[in-house]
Amino acid sequence: MFHATGGPVSAPSPFDARNLGMESDRAALSALSTSLDELTARVTAIADSYKGTPRSDVADDLYDVERSLLTAGRKLSRLLRSLR
Repeated sequence: MFHATGGPVSAPSPFDARNLGMESDRAALSALSTSLDELTARVTAIADSYKGTPRSDVADDLYDVERSLLTAGRKLSRLLRSLR
């Protein structure tokens, strides 16, 4: 096979293909990290709105969810740093 310039086209090495896949994974995980941060903020805002009300039990449960989301976010951030 020849490139449009007339030279031969070399097949990408498996290493190059793995790097391309890794870059794609990093981009997807980065987008998920951003979404997770936004979701955490939304959960926190809703929890805050229930704090001090007769349904403060809802706030307590949502703060538990918030802690879980924050933990997940930290783990995802560490993973992203390790993929650099």
